[in-house]
Amino acid sequence: MKKSGVFWGISLIGTAILLLVSYLGTSLGFLDISGVPIVRICLGVLCLAWLISALVRLKISEIFFPLAFIFLLFEKEIAGFIGAKTDELIPTWIVILCAFLLTIGVGTL
Repeated sequence: MKKSGVFWGISLIGTAILLLVSYLGTSLGFLDISGVPIVRICLGVLCLAWLISALVRLKISEIFFPLAFIFLLFEKEIAGFIGAKTDELIPTWIVILCAFLLTIGVGTL
């Protein structure tokens, strides 16, 4: 089995367990760090690991989706940080479409 398969397998199993624990934790009022649910933080860390993995392998075309997912996960916090009037800075479909187009565009270079 490839090392990346083991990494993603453990990551997905851990995420599933974390989702279950987080659901119970949120409904009981814990597992919330500074107003950000622990699941979003863990998913952000997984996306960051994906991003770093792509950068280490010098696969620049693979960095746009993790960046898009990190942005979407923390859009509310980013909007609050920059002082935006709404929590939605950019519609989700535009972020995903831009990530898709950037991935294809950079991949063809």
